[in-house]
Amino acid sequence: MPCYLSAPHYPTPEESVDEATSAKERGYLGYKLHAFFGWEKDIEVCRRVREAVGPDFYLMQDAAQTYGYPEAVKVGRALEELKFHWLEEPVRDVDLYNLQRLAQELDIPIATTELLGGDLQAI
Repeated sequence: MPCYLSAPHYPTPEESVDEATSAKERGYLGYKLHAFFGWEKDIEVCRRVREAVGPDFYLMQDAAQTYGYPEAVKVGRALEELKFHWLEEPVRDVDLYNLQRLAQELDIPIATTELLGGDLQAI
């Protein structure tokens, strides 16, 4: 059965690189990062992980709702170039307007509303 490893947020980029490499060596088909360093450093971490595992390994980034719309666009574009499989929860789960905008503007799939922690009636 195809599986990917979903990692926690690591305090250093090196730990994400090490675990992604280990996941590939152990036979996982992909790796989902949880990088929360701010959008610029998140891109750097994603780039370093891509370089470590090569072009044919599935990679995903779960931002856990930490970006605003402009940052999500920048990260999404960078992940498209890095051939990431999806960008997960880039903005707040209740921000349906900007989730729709991201899905329309970016080519990378946007995975979202895994955990609806907000109140949809409050929108």
